[in-house]
Amino acid sequence: MNTFLKEVGQKLTKTGQGAIDKTKNFAEVSRLNLKLAEEEQQLEDLYANLGRLFYKVNQQNPDFIYREMFGAIEGSQKNADFLKEAIIALKGTRSCPQCKEEAMPGAAYCAKCGQGLNPGALPNTEIVYKLCTSCGEISQSDDAHCHKCQRPL
Repeated sequence: MNTFLKEVGQKLTKTGQGAIDKTKNFAEVSRLNLKLAEEEQQLEDLYANLGRLFYKVNQQNPDFIYREMFGAIEGSQKNADFLKEAIIALKGTRSCPQCKEEAMPGAAYCAKCGQGLNPGALPNTEIVYKLCTSCGEISQSDDAHCHKCQRPL
């Protein structure tokens, strides 16, 4: 009887130790997955920063293989600026003429760049835009072609 209880105790100890080892492994895998995700995010950030730097350095004279992508970046930036202006106008505020950041109502200076603002000036609340019938992209009213698909507006 004593031998039987001893064997049962050893099996329980062995099973318990196996569960502890699996729990430790699971915790270590979780920790390593978190570190991996952090490293992958850092890589993405580095690639994005490298791309921004490359764009800024080569913006005025891009190599032929980059021209289409540079044009798409410029079109997308123009659309983003236009949409920011539309949002600002709809909110009844205004943007800084230098950095385009939203300025608080009545502000004398831009909080981002320090540009002097005319606190009494009213924001432009009229937003005019065109919608591309081909791809649905929003463009400014003075654009002749869609920035996304290049079709005439």
